[in-house]
Amino acid sequence: MKRVFPIILTILLLMACMENRSVRLAMEQAAALMDTRPDSALGLLLNITTKDSASMTEGQRMRWLLLRQQGMNKCDTVFRSDSIPLLLVEWFDRHGTPNEQVLAHYLLGRAYADMGESPAALQAYLEAVAKADTTMADADFGLLSRVYSQMASIYRRKALRYEDLEALEKAEQYSLKDKDTVTAHIYSNIRADTYYLMGVTDTAMAIREKEIRYFTEKGRNDVVAIMKGASVSALLSLGQTEKARRYLAVSEDSSGFVNPDGTAVHGHEIYYYNKGMYYMAVHKPDSAEIYFRRLQRDGLNLNDHIAACEGLARVYEARGRNDSVAKYLRLSGQLNDSAYSRAEADGMLQMKAEYDYTRSVMQAQASQVKKERAEKRLAILLTGFLVLLAVLALLFWKIRRRLKNKKAELSAMRDMYLADRRELDTTLKQLSSLEKKYEETTRAYQEQVGMMSHDLENKKRSLALKNDKMKELRGQLHSRESSIRDLQRALGDMETEIEEKKALAALMHRRIEQYEAAQPVAAPVFNNVFSTDIYAKVCRAVEHPSDSLTDDEWQQLHAAMEAENPTLRTLLRNKFRLSDEEYDICLLLLLDFTPSAIANIMMRNYAFIAKKRRSLMKKVFRTDGRPQDFDDRLRERFKNEKLATK
Repeated sequence: MKRVFPIILTILLLMACMENRSVRLAMEQAAALMDTRPDSALGLLLNITTKDSASMTEGQRMRWLLLRQQGMNKCDTVFRSDSIPLLLVEWFDRHGTPNEQVLAHYLLGRAYADMGESPAALQAYLEAVAKADTTMADADFGLLSRVYSQMASIYRRKALRYEDLEALEKAEQYSLKDKDTVTAHIYSNIRADTYYLMGVTDTAMAIREKEIRYFTEKGRNDVVAIMKGASVSALLSLGQTEKARRYLAVSEDSSGFVNPDGTAVHGHEIYYYNKGMYYMAVHKPDSAEIYFRRLQRDGLNLNDHIAACEGLARVYEARGRNDSVAKYLRLSGQLNDSAYSRAEADGMLQMKAEYDYTRSVMQAQASQVKKERAEKRLAILLTGFLVLLAVLALLFWKIRRRLKNKKAELSAMRDMYLADRRELDTTLKQLSSLEKKYEETTRAYQEQVGMMSHDLENKKRSLALKNDKMKELRGQLHSRESSIRDLQRALGDMETEIEEKKALAALMHRRIEQYEAAQPVAAPVFNNVFSTDIYAKVCRAVEHPSDSLTDDEWQQLHAAMEAENPTLRTLLRNKFRLSDEEYDICLLLLLDFTPSAIANIMMRNYAFIAKKRRSLMKKVFRTDGRPQDFDDRLRERFKNEKLATK
């Protein structure tokens, strides 16, 4: 009997811990693929056979059902029943982790949403949020963001704008915590739509522009095109017609909502309304009418037809056709009445759903109370039985332990006496050994102390010698530092003298240049130019480079010199196709201005003028040479040309 009980207990523990290894691996693979490839994950879970599920533990089977339900939701399966989600919620609320509880309630909400029971779905989402523990290291922030997104969609359908905004902000916040910035920016873009529906157009467009910039940087041109297409109405209401035109063009090219022939893709017929409103904004009612007619023809719902009638009324109002305006306004009113009637019917259905949900909740609560009472009674009976069994087992265990302890105490006392005796003998031997070792250690210590005293005296004498040497070196160092300071002062005086010489040389150079600029010696062939006002202006530009010549003044200089030599333009500029700058350099050289003076007049550096003259040498005289060679040959050629014309 003593051996049977532990064996039975071991077998029970092994059976409780045993799991089907292949099933566990399949579930782990499915969980890893759930976010990236949900269809593959669902396929793995559905491949688990009935035989496999029969060998699972209860916890393993419930987690398999939870993963399967999650995979079906991610694959957009439409749920028609809440039986499995309710079973999952009940089990995981008692045995699951916070993340599993959030997921179970979220899947229950998705089932209710597919079944058209919005109040029940919203309640499930609120309970899912309440189950979350965001302080945990492995908290599933991505799942929380999806829960708040579903809550926002319900609020949006019920036109609860502020609640919608609050839920979207929470969804965006948890997406950022999950490091999913793209999804966070998508939620932010949806907030812009909500602000637009609230009439806060400026805020809506500010958010939309920020998201357009973000997705443009990410290279998501398709998303940017969709956002720009959705912004057209807001831009038109703000009077930003040109920007609306650009956004509409991008939407048509890249959103995928408009066919190449200009027709809207099925399901996106509202494009016709935006296009028509743009044409109305730019005063093109004929073009607007075409798109409003298309919307009237292809519209999928009452809202599309109402928008088409309102657009046509605007068209005929712009044309002054009051009878047609009244016709389409009357038709729009009739459609609005139909829409209101339908909304009222939907509201009645919604009220009925809420009533049914409330009644089912009350029934479930009553059933739960009965179940809890029955479970409580059963628990009391089981507890009493277990307590009685535990008391009897405890009494048996205590009596048996007492006898066993007494026997063990006697045996321990005997062993202790023998051990103490052996320890005493060992201690006496160790004491004798330690006494001998102490004497040897004392003698060695005394010898070592004597040697250390002798070494200390030697080191003191060595230290005294080093101190004397240090004093001598410090004196030498002080003397060398004084010499270095004298050299530094002399070097500073020399640097000062060099700087003064440099300044004097620069002053002399400037005076030489001023002298050269002020003493032009023109060729005799252009003597009449020197008496002109434009020549005086050029001379002033030499002394004051900031007082540069205007385009008109350059033309006056051209006219004055070409009047002296009518063939100048033909033989020089036109023949060799000189640029304005090259032609100006040639004229100034013919007036015998120095290269440095020309650099001041044209507000260029000397190197630039030299490079241009070397280039002109090759361009005009078809040969390489120095800049000075070009100056001499140019002056000589046109001096002879002038004499020939005389």
